[in-house]
Parts: sequence; C-alpha cells; structure tokens
Amino acid sequence: MRRPLLFLLYFGLMLGGVLLRQPLLALLPLLLICAMFLRPALAQGRLWAWAGLTLIAALGLFVALYGDGRQVIPLVSLVIFLLMLVLFGRTLRPGDVPLATRVAAAARGYAPEQAVTQMAPALQRYTRLLTWFWTVMFALFVLQSLLVTVYAPPAGLGLIIDLSNFALVTLLLVGEYLYHSRRFPNPRHRNFLDFIRELARLDYGRLLID
Repeated sequence: MRRPLLFLLYFGLMLGGVLLRQPLLALLPLLLICAMFLRPALAQGRLWAWAGLTLIAALGLFVALYGDGRQVIPLVSLVIFLLMLVLFGRTLRPGDVPLATRVAAAARGYAPEQAVTQMAPALQRYTRLLTWFWTVMFALFVLQSLLVTVYAPPAGLGLIIDLSNFALVTLLLVGEYLYHSRRFPNPRHRNFLDFIRELARLDYGRLLID
C-alpha cells in the first residue's frame, strides 16, 4: 500500500502547492518520487544516485525560490518522466532483459534472470516492443514537460497538463492490460485491479538490478 499512498500524497502536495501558491510545497513530491525510484541505489551508497538526488533538490529549490513558482509543477513531471525514460531505456541495451519483460516474468512468479528460459518467445518479443513503446512515450513526455518548464504557462494550465499526462498513462495501462490479458493471459490476474495490485507489490529494487 505504500506506493499508492505515496502517489496520492504526490497529487495532494501538488494541488496544495498550486492552490496555496507555495512552490516549496509543490517541490516536496519531486524529492519523494525521486527518492522512491532511487531507493535501491541510495541504499547501496551509489555516488551517482546521491549526487543525482542532491542535484535535483538544488535545481528544484532554485526554481522555487527564484522563479515565479509556475515552473515547479512541470519540473516535477519532467524529472519523473526522465527517470522513467532512463529506467525503461537502459534495459534495451544489447544482451539485457527489457524492463517490461522483467515485470511480466515477476508477475508470473519467475525471477528476472529466468525470463529468457521460462517465458514464451512470443511474450518476450511483445514485452520488448512494449518496453520500446514506453521508452518512446516517456521521451515525448520529457520533451513536453521541458517545453512547459521553459515557457512557464499559468500554474492552473500547468496542473491540467500534468494531470492530463498521468491520465493518458493510466488509459495506456488499461488498454495494454486489455490487450495482453487476451493475448497472453495470466491466471493470477482476474481483472485490472488484480493487475494493478501485482504491479504495486513487485520488488522493483530487484527488477532494476543488472
């Protein structure tokens, strides 16, 4: 339940930061989300993870203190989408197991390293294409968020764009579930909620370890 609560807290703080005109309040979700995604590397004392989190915090603080506050909302989205782009894209390297393949394997009870030997070739091809799809989508989201951050539209419009992006991600998740549940059914998932619960329970720290 921790991940859903964190995302609810994310949207609550974002909305509060806009309504109360407090950029620093809207900055908190940025640090929460980054810390959540970087947790495995932070726990291992990886210098790049700590340096990245410090840089993100410094950049966000600079924007919040010296900007007019409108850049904070798209900055949060920019960092989140950039993290997702890196997480998906880095697993498309030759010889690596794509992230969607790792998730599909874990959802079927296999360890990430068993994906190649235990999963059907057709499912492996599909999940590789799915990883490419999400990589391209997040690259487009990064570009959009970058433009919104630079040109700083009114805060209300920035929030609408932000919520629309996440609504689109949700719709894409639903559509992808409807397709793969028929093409590659998983007995563990009786419906979409089972699928979401499975995603929330996965150990992403293990899945992201190369």
